[in-house]
Amino acid sequence: MPLDPELEPGERLLLLRTYQASSDSRPFTIAVSDRALFLLTLKRFALSDPYYLRRVPKQDTRRVAIERARPYGLWLLAAALLVVGAFTTVVMIQYTLTPGSELETWEGYPFAALVVGAVIPFVARTRLRLVVSTPGGVFEWTSPVVIGRAARQRVDDLFDAVAQALLAAEVRFVDARRGDARRA
Repeated sequence: MPLDPELEPGERLLLLRTYQASSDSRPFTIAVSDRALFLLTLKRFALSDPYYLRRVPKQDTRRVAIERARPYGLWLLAAALLVVGAFTTVVMIQYTLTPGSELETWEGYPFAALVVGAVIPFVARTRLRLVVSTPGGVFEWTSPVVIGRAARQRVDDLFDAVAQALLAAEVRFVDARRGDARRA
């Protein structure tokens, strides 16, 4: 998926970065120049490559922010996994310990659901999102749920690079990781 932003004469590209957590996930590409932001957008109709970089002049950006993603949906999923995992684990253990039961081995799925439900809230609090408000609408990209130091570092490096490029392009933005509005 080669995406190259179309620059105007004399325009300087400050950042071109692509991130894809896995081969099955949706890609994310952002480019920042000294005059515009280029946001990955899905074409309405495409025969082959469905993505293109939409040019947004920096004077058309109303709000640019790097903020914490709202984890409420993941918390709800975690609570459901905890309840279901605990219930099915208890039922499985009771059934196994009952004399004359036919269940001789334990399955690992109920316990795995219990563990995943306990881990999700800790993973969900580290997710970030990029929000760009323009007259044509709002562009949002939320980082995927990643587990592991190396994967988390790749996402952090991406957001650091975007923040540095926005500073270099003199685009006013809010960085909730630092708790301040920044301008070069």
